[in-house]
Amino acid sequence: MSAAVKDVLARELEASGLWRRAADRWLEVMLSYGLSDAQREWVRRRRRRCLSATQPVVKDRLNVREILNAAKAAQTRMGLSQQGGAAFRFKGQKRREKVVINDSCLAEETDAELLISEYFQQRQEAGL
Repeated sequence: MSAAVKDVLARELEASGLWRRAADRWLEVMLSYGLSDAQREWVRRRRRRCLSATQPVVKDRLNVREILNAAKAAQTRMGLSQQGGAAFRFKGQKRREKVVINDSCLAEETDAELLISEYFQQRQEAGL
């Protein structure tokens, strides 16, 4: 008896150059059928051949500087690059100085509280 195992799907995947899928299919063939030791060895070699034909996956490191430069370029193309983020504020709204919270935390509002109160004031003025 020949040690070769016939699986049409695995052969088609190999012919298409889908090596990882073909290797996975050969593993399924090895696990799902009652194969002899010689046939399992043949499937193991075939699977190893498929895995050796794959290209290694190159993981590029995340370059935050490139992302930042791409975002700046996109904002410039859209006309949104203005000093201090002025394009992202409502008209007439000026840049606020950061509030320093003292130890008592009772005298001054935090930035979040200021933003929330401004938001509700603007909604009231707009009639929403």
